[in-house]
Amino acid sequence: MTKQITTTVDPKQFGLEESKATQMLQGLSPIFEEREILSEQYRDIITKEIDEQTSKEARELRLKIRDNRTKGIEKWHKANKEFYLRGGQFVDAIKKVETLENERMEDNLESIEKHFENLEKERLDKIHNERLAIIA
Repeated sequence: MTKQITTTVDPKQFGLEESKATQMLQGLSPIFEEREILSEQYRDIITKEIDEQTSKEARELRLKIRDNRTKGIEKWHKANKEFYLRGGQFVDAIKKVETLENERMEDNLESIEKHFENLEKERLDKIHNERLAIIA
């Protein structure tokens, strides 16, 4: 059973519910567990006397920590960011399609609403043009 992941970042600062944040963090469990082991090894190595063996151990551990970051955290970040980016684009596309439909209906209704105003404008324009023709 994996333990609950906690982080110092407060999801409420970003308008996220605790349950949604926990769901997003679930993919980090194995990465955090691995890093905890690597952290113990790190604490051990930095207290050792520096010699050739320590130097080799430091290199091996550094590469493992790098892999934890690049193949773990950054891979998780990219996948989650992509998911939410695509979700946002999907929501934008739905909004665009639905907004266009509403605007089409609004425009048609507005033309019906202003039908008599438009007839009056046409009548006044016609009278104006007739008067201009008479003057000319």
